[in-house]
Amino acid sequence: MAISIDERMAKALDSKARRAAARGGLRAIKSRRQVDHWTNYGGYMLCDPRTGFPVDGFRFDMSAEDIIRHCNAAEGSTTPGVR
Repeated sequence: MAISIDERMAKALDSKARRAAARGGLRAIKSRRQVDHWTNYGGYMLCDPRTGFPVDGFRFDMSAEDIIRHCNAAEGSTTPGVR
């Protein structure tokens, strides 16, 4: 079974978001639920890995790009191609 280019790009962006969070001392958690619900929008949440307490994206409402932007802003740098 071949993986489409879109799936590869989504996986690469997911990995990039998780690495950016780890560099910032956080953990990016992806929602398992894919259905919109008022408590869960199917995106990402940033958590403190020691306490497990959410830092941002309390309703799993962050995209992978949002995670990268948030972590880069905390570091004071930007990643080319992500605005």
